[in-house]
Amino acid sequence: MRLLTAALLLLVTGSTYGAGVEDLSFMKGRWAGALGPATLEETWNDPKAGTMVAVVRMSSPEGTVFVELIIISEENDSLVLRLQQFSPAYEKLIEMHTMTLSDISENSVSFTSDSETGLTKLTYTRVSDTEFTLSGENPQGPFTAPLQAVAE
Repeated sequence: MRLLTAALLLLVTGSTYGAGVEDLSFMKGRWAGALGPATLEETWNDPKAGTMVAVVRMSSPEGTVFVELIIISEENDSLVLRLQQFSPAYEKLIEMHTMTLSDISENSVSFTSDSETGLTKLTYTRVSDTEFTLSGENPQGPFTAPLQAVAE
């Protein structure tokens, strides 16, 4: 009975142990939406060979603000997210940021970091076939970007 209770508890609360990039297939696709006055675009590739990769562009009416490369990789029976932002001239804007998996479910994944200067939390949620939400926390406070599927 204790084993059954423990198994049910894991199902209800979620577990990050043993998570693989295949569990992130809900993220695949092209997504775009407003983040304040800017436009955020994310393109997530298929999970493959132990990684899930995205290219992100933030733009404003004045031009591209930054381009970001995100790589989620399988490490120690869990997932690690690394991101690097670049200027349009391909100059590093920030040092590489590393975050660890904190929660995962069928259509959502969260990563956290104990950084004092960068992101402390990122959550990606597939709301529906056409809706994807990015939310997080940084030193300026929480943010949410509701994104829509981009037709190919």
